[in-house]
Amino acid sequence: MSVYGSTDSCYRRASLPTQYLSASGPGFCDPLGDYSPWGFPFKAPPKNESKEVIIIAAKLDSISLFLPELSFGGGEVSGIVTLLSMAETFGRLTRSGNLTELEKRIFFVLFHGESWDYIGSSRMVYDIKKNAFGLFSMENISHFIDLSHLGIQEKRAADEPTYYAHLHKGNEMFDKFSSIAHNLSVNVEKSSLSRLPPSSMLRFISPTYGGRNDISGMILGDYNKFYNNRYYGSRLDDLTNVIYSVNKSDFNINVTTNHLSSLTSALVRTVLEMAVPVKSSISVNEINANPA
Repeated sequence: MSVYGSTDSCYRRASLPTQYLSASGPGFCDPLGDYSPWGFPFKAPPKNESKEVIIIAAKLDSISLFLPELSFGGGEVSGIVTLLSMAETFGRLTRSGNLTELEKRIFFVLFHGESWDYIGSSRMVYDIKKNAFGLFSMENISHFIDLSHLGIQEKRAADEPTYYAHLHKGNEMFDKFSSIAHNLSVNVEKSSLSRLPPSSMLRFISPTYGGRNDISGMILGDYNKFYNNRYYGSRLDDLTNVIYSVNKSDFNINVTTNHLSSLTSALVRTVLEMAVPVKSSISVNEINANPA
C-alpha cells in the first residue's frame, strides 16, 4: 500500500480510472486489516466451554519508514520467536503423549495490526464480547501473558540478561515464574514502572474496550521504565544487535538462542503449573524448550 499527501489526495488517487494506474500496482489508502493467527496446543475446545483460559500473546507486525528494510530482531521478532518456541514445546509434549489433559486451556495468539492502534487485539476482544469468537468468553480468561521486546541490547550484559515483568494483578503468577526462572538461571525482576507499557493486554483488561479488569496479566520485556532498543524501527534492528558483546567479532548466535530457550523453558513450566496437568507422564521440572 502507498500513501500520497493528505487523506483527500490519497482517496482521490484511489478513485482514478484504471488507465491512469496499473491494476497490478500498489493501492492507495487501503483499509488496514489482516488476520491474527491463533491456536491451542490441544484440539480446539467445544464452543462456549466453561474451562478457564490462559492467553499467551505477541505482536505480529511492526512499522518502518523504509519498507524493504524490515528486521525488528530486538523488538517484535524476539517475542514472536519465544511464543512459537513455547507452542512447539507444548506441541511436542502432546504428540509424545506425555501431556494429554489440563484443567485450564492454553491459547496462543499473534496479533496483527497492533502498530495501528491495536486493531488486532481490539477486534478479538470485540468478537469475544459479541460471542462471535465462540470458543470461550471474556469471563473464562484467567491469565494473560504478553511477550514484548525480549532481545537484550548491547548496553546489557550478554552473559546475565535481565527480563522485567510489568504486572496487572499478577503477583502470584510472577512469584511462580520468578521461582522457576531462578532455577533455570534466568534473571527476572518486577518493573518499577508505575503504569503498564503499551501492549495488546491493555485491551483485555480495560472495561472501556470490553475487557475485564480482574484478569491476572504480565507483560514481559527486556526493559524496565523505557525501551532500550536504540535501533527500534530501523534497518539496524537485526540479529547482530541482539545479545552480542562489545566486540562484534565475538558475536555468536548460540548466545541469543540459549537465552531465549531458557526463558521459554521458564515460561512453559510456569504456564503448565498454572494450567494444572490432569494427565501427565512427565514432571514439569523435566520440560525444556528446544534451543535449535
